Amino acid sequence: MPKIVIESHIPYVGNAFAGVADTTFLPPEGITPEAVRDADALIVRTRTRCDAALLDGSRVRFVATATIGTDHIDLGYCRDNGIEVVSAPGCNAPAVAQYVWASVFTLRRDDWQGLTLGIVGLGHVGSIVADWARRLGVKVLACDPPRQRRDGGWNPAEPFASGSEPFVTLSDIAEKCDIITIHTPHTKTGRDATHHLADRRASCKPTIGYPLAFSHPGAVEAEAKHGDLTLARFDGDNGEYSLLLGNAKGIEGPYTKGTYLWIEVENWPRLEAKIVEGPYIHHCVGIHQDVVPVLYEACKYIGVKPDLYDDVEQQVIDTIHGVKRR
Repeated sequence: MPKIVIESHIPYVGNAFAGVADTTFLPPEGITPEAVRDADALIVRTRTRCDAALLDGSRVRFVATATIGTDHIDLGYCRDNGIEVVSAPGCNAPAVAQYVWASVFTLRRDDWQGLTLGIVGLGHVGSIVADWARRLGVKVLACDPPRQRRDGGWNPAEPFASGSEPFVTLSDIAEKCDIITIHTPHTKTGRDATHHLADRRASCKPTIGYPLAFSHPGAVEAEAKHGDLTLARFDGDNGEYSLLLGNAKGIEGPYTKGTYLWIEVENWPRLEAKIVEGPYIHHCVGIHQDVVPVLYEACKYIGVKPDLYDDVEQQVIDTIHGVKRR
Protein backbone atom coordinates (compact mmCIF):
# COMPACT_ATOMS: atom_id res chain seq x y z
CA MET A 1 0.00 0.00 0.00
CA PRO A 2 1.12 3.61 -0.53
CA LYS A 3 2.58 5.41 2.46
CA ILE A 4 1.29 8.78 3.66
CA VAL A 5 3.13 10.96 6.17
CA ILE A 6 0.69 13.22 8.03
CA GLU A 7 1.43 16.09 10.40
CA SER A 8 0.10 14.92 13.74
CA HIS A 9 -1.49 18.24 14.72
CA ILE A 10 -4.00 18.16 11.85
CA PRO A 11 -7.38 17.40 13.46
CA TYR A 12 -9.99 14.86 12.39
CA VAL A 13 -7.77 12.68 10.21
CA GLY A 14 -8.19 9.67 12.46
CA ASN A 15 -8.31 6.43 10.48
CA ALA A 16 -9.62 8.01 7.28
CA PHE A 17 -7.01 6.16 5.22
CA ALA A 18 -7.41 2.76 6.87
CA GLY A 19 -7.28 -0.02 4.31
CA VAL A 20 -6.03 2.19 1.47
CA ALA A 21 -2.68 3.46 2.77
CA ASP A 22 -0.13 3.05 5.53
CA THR A 23 -0.11 6.25 7.57
CA THR A 24 2.61 7.74 9.74
CA PHE A 25 1.73 10.67 12.02
CA LEU A 26 4.65 12.95 12.89
CA PRO A 27 5.00 16.37 14.56
CA PRO A 28 6.25 19.13 12.25
CA GLU A 29 9.81 18.84 13.49
CA GLY A 30 9.70 15.10 12.79
CA ILE A 31 8.92 15.52 9.09
CA THR A 32 12.49 15.28 7.85
CA PRO A 33 14.08 14.10 4.58
CA GLU A 34 14.70 10.73 6.19
CA ALA A 35 11.09 10.44 7.38
CA VAL A 36 9.60 11.15 3.94
CA ARG A 37 12.12 9.31 1.78
CA ASP A 38 9.86 6.28 1.28
CA ALA A 39 6.55 8.21 1.46
CA ASP A 40 4.24 8.55 -1.53
CA ALA A 41 2.26 11.50 -0.17
CA LEU A 42 2.41 14.19 2.52
CA ILE A 43 -0.38 15.96 4.38
CA VAL A 44 0.99 19.03 6.17
CA ARG A 45 0.29 22.47 7.55
CA THR A 46 2.32 25.69 7.42
CA ARG A 47 5.03 24.45 9.80
CA THR A 48 6.38 22.04 7.16
CA ARG A 49 8.44 23.62 4.39
CA CYS A 50 8.01 21.45 1.30
CA ASP A 51 10.93 22.14 -1.02
CA ALA A 52 14.03 20.50 -2.44
CA ALA A 53 15.64 20.26 1.00
CA LEU A 54 12.81 18.02 2.18
CA LEU A 55 11.72 16.23 -0.98
CA ASP A 56 14.86 15.61 -3.05
CA GLY A 57 15.53 11.89 -3.28
CA SER A 58 12.08 10.91 -1.98
CA ARG A 59 9.32 9.16 -3.86
CA VAL A 60 6.73 11.77 -2.81
CA ARG A 61 4.40 12.64 -5.70
CA PHE A 62 1.55 14.31 -3.83
CA VAL A 63 1.51 17.08 -1.20
CA ALA A 64 -1.71 18.21 0.45
CA THR A 65 -1.76 21.16 2.83
CA ALA A 66 -4.59 21.62 5.30
CA THR A 67 -4.35 25.38 4.84
CA ILE A 68 -5.65 28.02 2.47
CA GLY A 69 -2.23 29.35 1.49
CA THR A 70 0.76 27.59 -0.05
CA ASP A 71 3.60 29.93 0.92
CA HIS A 72 5.35 27.04 2.69
CA ILE A 73 5.45 24.96 -0.50
CA ASP A 74 7.92 25.50 -3.34
CA LEU A 75 5.34 25.23 -6.10
CA GLY A 76 7.90 25.60 -8.86
CA TYR A 77 10.02 22.77 -7.52
CA CYS A 78 6.97 20.55 -7.13
CA ARG A 79 5.73 21.31 -10.64
CA ASP A 80 9.15 20.61 -12.18
CA ASN A 81 9.43 17.32 -10.32
CA GLY A 82 5.97 15.94 -11.03
CA ILE A 83 4.62 16.48 -7.52
CA GLU A 84 0.94 17.41 -7.38
CA VAL A 85 0.01 20.03 -4.77
CA VAL A 86 -3.46 20.69 -3.38
CA SER A 87 -4.56 23.20 -0.73
CA ALA A 88 -7.81 23.80 1.11
CA PRO A 89 -9.23 27.18 0.06
CA GLY A 90 -12.30 27.99 2.09
CA CYS A 91 -11.50 25.46 4.83
CA ASN A 92 -12.06 28.07 7.55
CA ALA A 93 -14.80 29.95 5.71
CA PRO A 94 -17.68 28.90 8.02
CA ALA A 95 -15.69 30.03 11.08
CA VAL A 96 -15.06 33.45 9.52
CA ALA A 97 -18.75 33.73 8.61
CA GLN A 98 -19.64 32.93 12.22
CA TYR A 99 -17.35 35.76 13.33
CA VAL A 100 -19.05 38.14 10.89
CA TRP A 101 -22.52 37.34 12.15
CA ALA A 102 -21.43 37.45 15.79
CA SER A 103 -20.10 40.93 15.02
CA VAL A 104 -23.33 41.96 13.30
CA PHE A 105 -25.39 40.81 16.29
CA THR A 106 -23.03 42.68 18.62
CA LEU A 107 -23.13 45.87 16.58
CA ARG A 108 -26.86 45.91 16.02
CA ARG A 109 -28.24 43.77 18.79
CA ASP A 110 -31.80 45.07 18.58
CA ASP A 111 -32.34 45.94 14.91
CA TRP A 112 -30.22 43.57 12.83
CA GLN A 113 -33.26 42.27 10.92
CA GLY A 114 -33.76 45.64 9.27
CA LEU A 115 -30.18 45.96 8.05
CA THR A 116 -28.82 46.11 4.56
CA LEU A 117 -25.55 44.18 4.60
CA GLY A 118 -22.84 45.00 2.06
CA ILE A 119 -20.51 42.15 1.12
CA VAL A 120 -17.34 42.96 -0.80
CA GLY A 121 -15.96 39.73 -2.21
CA LEU A 122 -18.51 36.97 -2.81
CA GLY A 123 -16.11 34.04 -2.62
CA HIS A 124 -15.76 31.21 -0.11
CA VAL A 125 -16.50 33.37 2.95
CA GLY A 126 -18.69 36.04 1.40
CA SER A 127 -21.00 33.43 -0.13
CA ILE A 128 -21.61 31.82 3.25
CA VAL A 129 -22.26 35.22 4.85
CA ALA A 130 -24.74 35.99 2.06
CA ASP A 131 -26.48 32.63 2.36
CA TRP A 132 -26.96 33.04 6.10
CA ALA A 133 -28.23 36.58 5.52
CA ARG A 134 -30.92 35.23 3.19
CA ARG A 135 -31.93 32.62 5.77
CA LEU A 136 -32.13 35.35 8.43
CA GLY A 137 -34.12 37.69 6.20
CA VAL A 138 -31.37 40.32 5.94
CA LYS A 139 -31.01 42.22 2.66
CA VAL A 140 -27.65 41.84 0.89
CA LEU A 141 -25.84 43.92 -1.70
CA ALA A 142 -22.73 42.29 -3.16
CA CYS A 143 -19.69 43.80 -4.87
CA ASP A 144 -17.27 41.49 -6.67
CA PRO A 145 -15.81 42.86 -9.92
CA PRO A 146 -14.01 39.63 -10.98
CA ARG A 147 -17.19 37.61 -10.51
CA GLN A 148 -19.26 40.30 -12.19
CA ARG A 149 -17.07 40.02 -15.29
CA ARG A 150 -17.23 36.22 -15.18
CA ASP A 151 -20.81 35.53 -14.08
CA GLY A 152 -22.71 38.72 -14.74
CA GLY A 153 -24.83 38.24 -11.61
CA TRP A 154 -25.20 35.99 -8.58
CA ASN A 155 -27.82 33.67 -7.12
CA PRO A 156 -29.11 34.59 -3.61
CA ALA A 157 -30.25 30.99 -3.07
CA GLU A 158 -26.76 29.74 -3.90
CA PRO A 159 -24.43 32.74 -3.66
CA PHE A 160 -21.34 30.93 -4.98
CA ALA A 161 -23.19 30.32 -8.26
CA SER A 162 -24.08 32.70 -11.08
CA GLY A 163 -27.60 34.10 -11.26
CA SER A 164 -29.79 37.06 -12.05
CA GLU A 165 -29.08 39.18 -8.95
CA PRO A 166 -26.87 42.07 -10.11
CA PHE A 167 -23.58 42.93 -8.49
CA VAL A 168 -23.23 46.54 -7.35
CA THR A 169 -20.31 48.96 -7.16
CA LEU A 170 -18.28 49.78 -4.08
CA SER A 171 -19.86 53.25 -4.14
CA ASP A 172 -23.30 51.62 -3.99
CA ILE A 173 -22.18 49.54 -1.04
CA ALA A 174 -20.89 52.62 0.81
CA GLU A 175 -24.05 54.60 0.09
CA LYS A 176 -26.77 52.02 0.69
CA CYS A 177 -25.49 49.54 3.30
CA ASP A 178 -25.62 49.78 7.08
CA ILE A 179 -22.74 47.36 7.67
CA ILE A 180 -19.99 46.34 5.26
CA THR A 181 -17.96 43.14 5.50
CA ILE A 182 -14.92 42.65 3.28
CA HIS A 183 -13.68 39.24 2.11
CA THR A 184 -11.02 39.78 -0.52
CA PRO A 185 -7.37 38.81 -0.95
CA HIS A 186 -4.96 41.59 -0.05
CA THR A 187 -3.41 42.78 -3.33
CA LYS A 188 -1.62 46.03 -4.18
CA THR A 189 -1.47 45.73 -7.95
CA GLY A 190 -3.73 44.70 -10.79
CA ARG A 191 -7.14 45.67 -12.02
CA ASP A 192 -8.88 44.78 -8.76
CA ALA A 193 -6.24 45.75 -6.17
CA THR A 194 -7.71 45.73 -2.65
CA HIS A 195 -5.03 47.58 -0.66
CA HIS A 196 -6.79 50.17 1.56
CA LEU A 197 -10.04 49.25 -0.13
CA ALA A 198 -12.16 50.43 2.79
CA ASP A 199 -10.42 53.81 2.93
CA ARG A 200 -11.42 54.78 -0.57
CA ARG A 201 -15.20 54.86 -0.37
CA ALA A 202 -16.51 52.95 2.62
CA SER A 203 -14.74 54.57 5.57
CA CYS A 204 -17.94 56.30 6.69
CA LYS A 205 -19.66 52.98 7.39
CA PRO A 206 -19.28 50.55 10.31
CA THR A 207 -17.22 47.77 8.78
CA ILE A 208 -16.79 44.45 10.54
CA GLY A 209 -13.88 44.71 12.97
CA TYR A 210 -13.99 48.47 13.45
CA PRO A 211 -16.27 48.91 16.47
CA LEU A 212 -14.97 45.77 18.20
CA ALA A 213 -11.20 45.45 18.39
CA PHE A 214 -9.85 47.75 15.70
CA SER A 215 -9.77 51.50 15.22
CA HIS A 216 -9.18 51.22 11.47
CA PRO A 217 -12.28 51.06 9.27
CA GLY A 218 -12.50 47.71 7.55
CA ALA A 219 -9.65 46.15 9.53
CA VAL A 220 -7.79 45.44 6.28
CA GLU A 221 -4.51 46.55 7.84
CA ALA A 222 -4.95 47.57 11.44
CA GLU A 223 -3.58 47.32 14.95
CA ALA A 224 -5.97 45.94 17.57
CA LYS A 225 -6.62 48.08 20.62
CA HIS A 226 -4.30 47.77 23.60
CA GLY A 227 -5.09 46.84 27.18
CA ASP A 228 -5.59 43.68 29.20
CA LEU A 229 -6.81 40.62 27.36
CA THR A 230 -7.16 36.86 27.44
CA LEU A 231 -5.41 34.70 24.87
CA ALA A 232 -7.03 31.41 23.88
CA ARG A 233 -6.25 28.73 21.31
CA PHE A 234 -8.12 25.44 20.80
CA ASP A 235 -6.45 22.42 19.22
CA GLY A 236 -6.33 18.64 19.32
CA ASP A 237 -7.27 15.45 17.52
CA ASN A 238 -8.93 12.06 17.94
CA GLY A 239 -11.07 13.11 20.89
CA GLU A 240 -8.19 14.63 22.87
CA TYR A 241 -8.58 18.40 22.87
CA SER A 242 -7.06 21.20 24.91
CA LEU A 243 -7.47 24.95 25.25
CA LEU A 244 -4.40 27.14 25.66
CA LEU A 245 -5.24 29.95 28.08
CA GLY A 246 -3.57 32.92 29.67
CA ASN A 247 -3.43 36.66 30.19
CA ALA A 248 -1.62 39.25 28.13
CA LYS A 249 -1.38 43.00 27.70
CA GLY A 250 -1.49 44.84 24.38
CA ILE A 251 1.50 47.16 23.98
CA GLU A 252 3.08 49.50 21.44
CA GLY A 253 5.03 47.83 18.65
CA PRO A 254 6.22 48.32 15.09
CA TYR A 255 3.78 48.35 12.19
CA THR A 256 2.94 44.86 10.95
CA LYS A 257 1.06 43.73 7.85
CA GLY A 258 -2.54 42.64 8.27
CA THR A 259 -4.40 42.85 11.56
CA TYR A 260 -2.10 42.50 14.55
CA LEU A 261 -1.34 43.26 18.17
CA TRP A 262 1.98 43.24 20.02
CA ILE A 263 1.58 41.75 23.47
CA GLU A 264 3.42 41.38 26.76
CA VAL A 265 3.05 38.22 28.88
CA GLU A 266 4.52 36.97 32.15
CA ASN A 267 5.80 33.63 30.82
CA TRP A 268 6.89 34.27 27.24
CA PRO A 269 9.19 31.21 26.89
CA ARG A 270 6.35 28.82 27.73
CA LEU A 271 3.80 30.58 25.50
CA GLU A 272 6.33 30.74 22.65
CA ALA A 273 7.00 27.01 22.92
CA LYS A 274 3.30 26.21 22.88
CA ILE A 275 2.63 28.28 19.77
CA VAL A 276 5.80 27.64 17.79
CA GLU A 277 6.38 23.98 18.63
CA GLY A 278 2.76 22.94 18.87
CA PRO A 279 0.21 21.72 19.30
CA TYR A 280 -1.17 25.27 19.17
CA ILE A 281 0.11 26.40 15.78
CA HIS A 282 -0.03 30.18 15.19
CA HIS A 283 -3.54 31.79 15.29
CA CYS A 284 -4.81 32.76 18.76
CA VAL A 285 -7.97 34.53 19.87
CA GLY A 286 -7.62 37.70 21.90
CA ILE A 287 -10.50 38.74 24.18
CA HIS A 288 -10.39 42.21 25.73
CA GLN A 289 -11.36 41.01 29.19
CA ASP A 290 -10.03 38.52 31.75
CA VAL A 291 -12.18 35.46 31.01
CA VAL A 292 -9.55 32.84 31.90
CA PRO A 293 -11.58 31.54 34.89
CA VAL A 294 -14.74 31.34 32.76
CA LEU A 295 -13.05 29.38 29.99
CA TYR A 296 -11.19 27.19 32.51
CA GLU A 297 -14.47 26.21 34.17
CA ALA A 298 -16.22 25.68 30.82
CA CYS A 299 -13.57 23.13 29.82
CA LYS A 300 -14.90 20.74 32.49
CA TYR A 301 -18.27 20.51 30.80
CA ILE A 302 -17.14 20.10 27.19
CA GLY A 303 -14.43 17.50 27.66
CA VAL A 304 -11.50 19.82 26.93
CA LYS A 305 -8.28 20.03 28.94
CA PRO A 306 -7.40 23.59 30.06
CA ASP A 307 -3.74 24.40 29.43
CA LEU A 308 -2.55 27.52 31.27
CA TYR A 309 0.71 29.01 30.06
CA ASP A 310 1.04 31.02 33.29
CA ASP A 311 1.55 29.36 36.67
CA VAL A 312 -1.78 30.62 38.00
CA GLU A 313 -3.99 27.53 38.11
CA GLN A 314 -4.68 27.77 41.84
CA GLN A 315 -5.56 31.46 41.51
CA VAL A 316 -7.99 30.62 38.71
CA ILE A 317 -9.60 27.88 40.80
CA ASP A 318 -9.89 30.24 43.78
CA THR A 319 -11.57 32.85 41.58
CA ILE A 320 -14.08 30.29 40.34
CA HIS A 321 -14.89 29.25 43.92
CA GLY A 322 -15.02 32.82 45.21
CA VAL A 323 -11.96 32.44 47.44
CA LYS A 324 -10.28 35.74 48.24
CA ARG A 325 -6.48 35.56 48.35
CA ARG A 326 -4.54 37.65 50.82
